[in-house]
Amino acid sequence: MKTLEEIDAALQGGDVEGSLAQAEKALQMVLASNDRELPNKAEFVSSLHACIGNAQLELGNSEAAIQNFHEDLKITQECNLGIAKSRALDNLARVYTVLGDFEKAIPFLQEKVTMATTPDENSWLFHELGRCHLELGNYDQAKAHGEKSMTAAQEGGDLAWQLNACVLVGQAEAKLGDVPAAVRSFTKALELAEILKDEPSQEAIKKALQDFSSPAAVQVVQEDSKGH
Repeated sequence: MKTLEEIDAALQGGDVEGSLAQAEKALQMVLASNDRELPNKAEFVSSLHACIGNAQLELGNSEAAIQNFHEDLKITQECNLGIAKSRALDNLARVYTVLGDFEKAIPFLQEKVTMATTPDENSWLFHELGRCHLELGNYDQAKAHGEKSMTAAQEGGDLAWQLNACVLVGQAEAKLGDVPAAVRSFTKALELAEILKDEPSQEAIKKALQDFSSPAAVQVVQEDSKGH
């Protein structure tokens, strides 16, 4: 449907309000049509709710975005629209992550994992789940998901996601008070960053490793771990 392409192009081009207006107008037109005129009506309605949600999120209207993303998910579940359902889950996880509501993001990420078909997608999803758990203070879960992300990234041969997974695991290990393990993880991450010629990551990782060498830093990490 050309209208969907135009709506997306407007959003990507920075015309968020124009994209929203187009999507809302198109939604009314599609809803007014019958199934004979538009056999895949449900698919268009769900896509338009996703477009409206994305525009609302860009405009800072998070509640309106969430409402539209939930409507998208509801339609995709009722009509068994697999690819569209994956998109809806992704959008809901994203909006809750942006809002810092990691507890609500986790179930959508977990369901999306069951639909993942490639190692790269699994690596990304396990990393996102681990990051949510890290933010919530669930450090064991953060480490476990980081390790799953690493396994998937190795399976897919993706060095960038291996780097991300190493850093996540190292952060979780530091929070758990296992400084030697954290140092090993960050050292591996540094090796990957050097292979990738990722200078910003190299600098950040070197700083983390330097911090671990400070007795005061080690004490803070150990004290922090006692509360979990």
